[in-house]
This record gives sequence, structure tokens and C-alpha cells, in this order.
Amino acid sequence: MARVGSISSYASLEMSAEQARRSFACAFSSSEEFEAALIQERRDAGHYGPRHWQTTFRVVFGIAAGILIILSVIGF
Repeated sequence: MARVGSISSYASLEMSAEQARRSFACAFSSSEEFEAALIQERRDAGHYGPRHWQTTFRVVFGIAAGILIILSVIGF
């Protein structure tokens, strides 16, 4: 009877060791790939928010276009 218990304990230990080996496997070949994937995942989740330079560019472009239109109407 003790032998059956030790076999199942051994099998359980083997399964735990196999799971531990799998958990150390990495899908990325370098840290750069991992960091790029992490940043992309965070962007997709909305962690970084909107890109502020796009908003700034649109505001500056709108102001410049408005000034040009006003200057063309006035006649400068």
C-alpha cells in the first residue's frame, strides 16, 4: 500500500516539475521584443492615453489656418 502512495506522489512531483519547466519558457527571443509587446498591449488597453502631440498639432494648424483666412479677408 505504501508503494501505491509513493507512485502517485512521484507522478505528482513529476507533473509539478513539468509545469515549472513550461512556466520558464519564454515566447520572446529578446528583451526588446518583450518590451515592445508589453508597450503595445498597454497602448491597446488605453494605459498611455491619447497622443498629445497630435492634439497640439491640430490646434496649431487650426490657429494658423484661421489667421491666414482672416488675413486674406482683410486684404493683407
